[in-house]
Amino acid sequence: MNESKSKNRRSIKTKIITWSFVPTIIILISVALVTFYSYQKVTEDLVFSQSNEVANYMSDKSRQVFAEIYNPVLLDFIFNLDFDKSLPLLERAEKLQLNPLLLYVFDGGMVVLDEEGKVTYTVPEIPELIGEDWSDRDYFAGARIGNGANAATGRIREDGPLYPVVLPISLGMFDEHNEFIGVIVFFSAIKPDGNTPLYLAMKAKFMDENVIIMDAGHRALYHYDPTYVGRNLSDQDYLAPVINFKPDANKENRPASYRSPDGSTVISTSVEPLLLNNYWMVIKEQAWKDLMAPSLSYRRLLIILLTAGVLIPIGVVTYGVRHLTQPIDQMINAAREIADGRFGQKIDANSGDELEDLAVQFNKMSTQLAQSYATLEQRVEDRTRELATINEITKVVSRTLNIEEVLQRALEKTVEITNMDAGNAYRLNPDSKMMVLLAHTGFSEEYVNKYRYLPLDMTNYQEDGKMPEVFVNYVDAHSIPVIRESLKKEGVHVIVRLLLWFKNRPVGFIGLAKRTPELLTENEIDVFKTIGRQISVAIENSILYEQAEETAALAERNRLARELHDAVSQTLFSASLIAEVLPQLYEFNPEEGQKRTQELRRLARGALAEMRTLLMELRPAALTQVSLAELLQQLCEAAVGRSQLPIKLSIEGDRDYPPDVQVALYRITQEALNNVIKYAHAKEVRLELLQTDSFVEIAVRDDGIGFDRSSVPANHFGLKIMQERAEAIGAELQIVSTPGSGSHVTVTWCDNPDCLEDEEDE
Repeated sequence: MNESKSKNRRSIKTKIITWSFVPTIIILISVALVTFYSYQKVTEDLVFSQSNEVANYMSDKSRQVFAEIYNPVLLDFIFNLDFDKSLPLLERAEKLQLNPLLLYVFDGGMVVLDEEGKVTYTVPEIPELIGEDWSDRDYFAGARIGNGANAATGRIREDGPLYPVVLPISLGMFDEHNEFIGVIVFFSAIKPDGNTPLYLAMKAKFMDENVIIMDAGHRALYHYDPTYVGRNLSDQDYLAPVINFKPDANKENRPASYRSPDGSTVISTSVEPLLLNNYWMVIKEQAWKDLMAPSLSYRRLLIILLTAGVLIPIGVVTYGVRHLTQPIDQMINAAREIADGRFGQKIDANSGDELEDLAVQFNKMSTQLAQSYATLEQRVEDRTRELATINEITKVVSRTLNIEEVLQRALEKTVEITNMDAGNAYRLNPDSKMMVLLAHTGFSEEYVNKYRYLPLDMTNYQEDGKMPEVFVNYVDAHSIPVIRESLKKEGVHVIVRLLLWFKNRPVGFIGLAKRTPELLTENEIDVFKTIGRQISVAIENSILYEQAEETAALAERNRLARELHDAVSQTLFSASLIAEVLPQLYEFNPEEGQKRTQELRRLARGALAEMRTLLMELRPAALTQVSLAELLQQLCEAAVGRSQLPIKLSIEGDRDYPPDVQVALYRITQEALNNVIKYAHAKEVRLELLQTDSFVEIAVRDDGIGFDRSSVPANHFGLKIMQERAEAIGAELQIVSTPGSGSHVTVTWCDNPDCLEDEEDE
């Protein structure tokens, strides 16, 4: 039965090969593309070859135009006037003037140059040109190397005698001894309107042909669009291959025909060599569609045949593959159902080939996916619960930096979300080598008081940290009998210990207790490890915060000690010296003694003010317990005692301020006076306090050296700090200073911020 079934089965590979003509299609497409490309290439080569012949033909036409229009004058000169070499140069020119076609053909005029290239004669008469040196012009040099019978045609120039843009044609003059005696130059006008004999003759010859004649300087001698005549064509991008071509006698003496960048035009060129490396280029433009028109019908037939040769096999193969893949489509739909989460899909395929085997394997895969998905959902649920637990712990411990509060909150939250019944938290005291209880929950008061302190030998603590992060055990297996009995009395069956770490050293632990006998699973132990690490991070932050507070307090004490030494100690030392010599001064010089007495009084008042200032620094709240006027009075006395700089204090009015405003105004004034003492080199300082019901203004003025604000960094002299303090209370700070004229610092604060804008308007 199985053997018979096996014989009747046909391989899916056989079916695909039977119905598929993919290799044939590939070959047909390749042949079609190569054939079409070859046809296009051959046609293009023929078009280019034809275009070159057309360009040569147009070049012949241009020579005919020049011969027809110029020969009546030039041949008259060559055969009638130049034949007699004994005639002087001017006499030949005067006779040539009698030719009635001279100024019609050469509408740009005629100029006669002597052997040195100087103008000696013009037609029509232009007196201002006589005597000019034209020896540097190319047509003069071209005529010198001729023999008198050849015309030297130059490039288009912009220095014609009658018109600015001209085409010069020069003839060399020689005497009977064949000595060069001068040059006759004929000029044809080049006008953009095309109204010249030369342009009209070419237009009549070329008719509607798109022809361009360009000289070696890339200027248009003739253009089918007359507005381009005389213009430099170097800016025409589609002519770039022609513009960049340089004729070479040893190579192809014409640029290759080519298509314009947009493919619409074929450009072909013929080169006419002239004397002195001059040349003209005859350019012919032909529309590509016009050139290809004769072959269009054959090309269409070729495209139709090639398309049919490709599409017909594709249609046959498409039909066969669609018939073959119907069972596969059913399997795809079932797979999509599984992908959308609807497991348990079954496929029945009785195709008698490999598709049937594939359906069987698909059904097995569907069953396994359903089982795997159920397992994965359970794992995701467990992991979600674990992450939620960690998140709750993190939120609790991040609300404070106090280590006792951190431990208490962490302990309570851990007991709550892990279904434990009680717990405690201990921190190591390195001095006493004891574990100190910092937090507890769920234990009786008796147990808490009994184990408030634990010796290290009762905790299995090891300083090297070689202890498990999480330790789980039954109470009956506890190694310390007294603790074992106490835990049993509390009804505990299972204990869990989580180590707490600081910089890779154990600094304590959290103990958790469970009053049911179930041990923890591996997943639960992993959760406790993560909880312990998270709480350890919070403990580390708390310890670092404590250390930072201690460091800050120490730094503040050191700063105050320095200020006490720098200010008060030195002032008292100076006062002590004066007091020692004061009796002798009164005995020998009462006037000096009186002066020193005043100085002693000033030093004592300054020291007293400095001490009060330092006390306020120790107790910042004191800055708001006295009036602003008293604060400024103490500030001035301290500054005078410290610097011996006379400070005139002026106070007007009295009022109260919000605490933050009073502190900010005091600090700004303090910084301003410190700047004067340190940097201003002033002889006198004035401090003015003006207080009203609506605003207050403090001004600090000095007669010191001043400074240029534009050259001082914003954070120098504490200017940035002063500005920030002013902005914090909504005050306006103004600093005015110029070198040599002292400084003026003013701070203004108003109850109503709008009053600052009113003052600015005024």
